[in-house]
Amino acid sequence: MSEKKAKRTVLIAEDDINSFRLLRAVLKDYDCEILHVDDGQKAVDVCKSDNTISLILMDIKMHGMDGVTATKKIKEINPNIVVVAQTAYATNDDIDLYKDVFDAYLTKPLNLVELKRVLNQLCKK
Repeated sequence: MSEKKAKRTVLIAEDDINSFRLLRAVLKDYDCEILHVDDGQKAVDVCKSDNTISLILMDIKMHGMDGVTATKKIKEINPNIVVVAQTAYATNDDIDLYKDVFDAYLTKPLNLVELKRVLNQLCKK
């Protein structure tokens, strides 16, 4: 009898419901469990209590704790967790500033081809 591989758990930290729905729809192709929070503090709290999360899609600008601060705290808890930033407020300076915080960086509106490329690359890890 072969062992069934555990599903990947993905946390979507996103306060815009339409962006969350888009990400959830794309992730249906990846056979993963999806968790959702709408602010950075909740993302940190979930990561403290759930060690099965292997990928986070993190909005940078959220109500409450922002995604940069949340990611830094999450990386202190689990430095191996993969965090992909997603934001509508990205400049080249922002990307350079946060390259050591995030594993990948996507700009909004999300380009679905680019999103799937990043997911395919990161889901192999």
